[in-house]
Amino acid sequence: MDKILLQKNIIDQLNKDLQLSGFKPILDFDKDLNSNLNIMISFLTKNISHNLSNLYPFLYRLDLEESHIKNVLELDIEQFVYLVFNRAKKKVVFKTNFN
Repeated sequence: MDKILLQKNIIDQLNKDLQLSGFKPILDFDKDLNSNLNIMISFLTKNISHNLSNLYPFLYRLDLEESHIKNVLELDIEQFVYLVFNRAKKKVVFKTNFN
């Protein structure tokens, strides 16, 4: 899978997980990766501060490690966004390899 297609699939996967967790899709394939990372940083910062209980379904849907979900308040937000994107990437690659 080429890099552009992988990036599109990661954004699609994250938007799908957001929607299935009760949020609107927030990421945009037409924006560069840094823009989408910043959008996710803003989204997570806002929801961790004001809406953490509603954020949990999204985090579980991503299938993040339980320790990361339980310690979400203690993690650096940029590090946490990296974990979110990395987990979405793993889901995309896994689906691609087994479909």
